Amino acid sequence: SLIARRIGEFEFMLCAAPSYLDRMGLPEHPQALTGDAHRTVGYFSALTGRQQPYVMHRGGETVEVLGRYDVAVNDFEGVLVAGLAGMGVFLVVRGMAAPHLERGELRPVLEDWHFHPLPIHVAFPPNRHVSAKLRVFIDWAVEQMAMHAPLGPAHQRLVG
Repeated sequence: SLIARRIGEFEFMLCAAPSYLDRMGLPEHPQALTGDAHRTVGYFSALTGRQQPYVMHRGGETVEVLGRYDVAVNDFEGVLVAGLAGMGVFLVVRGMAAPHLERGELRPVLEDWHFHPLPIHVAFPPNRHVSAKLRVFIDWAVEQMAMHAPLGPAHQRLVG
């Protein structure tokens, strides 16, 4: 019964530390992440305890990969730390990776493969009158998401 307003979306990408790529090489296809030649930083659901696969798209092709990992965590900050330490190829929010890519601490992997973005919503009770505090918070959240996780062009065309 809540009202949800879409305010942004997280875009994802695969990255690895240069130290990992120097050791293991650059994977040429997502399926390479399932074999012995590569490792991933695993991400598991805190609710189910199960590893979350990478669902990757290129043109009309979709591949679901459960990578081989030595470490698995359940938050994106932990994934980033493990990836920076050279523990494997990992899926990360593009905005979290950006400063590390600029400094050369990370390199993109399988750049021609893409992931569906994860929408971000703010949800609030369906009252006729939104309180001033809530309105200020929603406006602030919209502003922050516009800077850090903007809506993609496809969604902007739908709402704009």
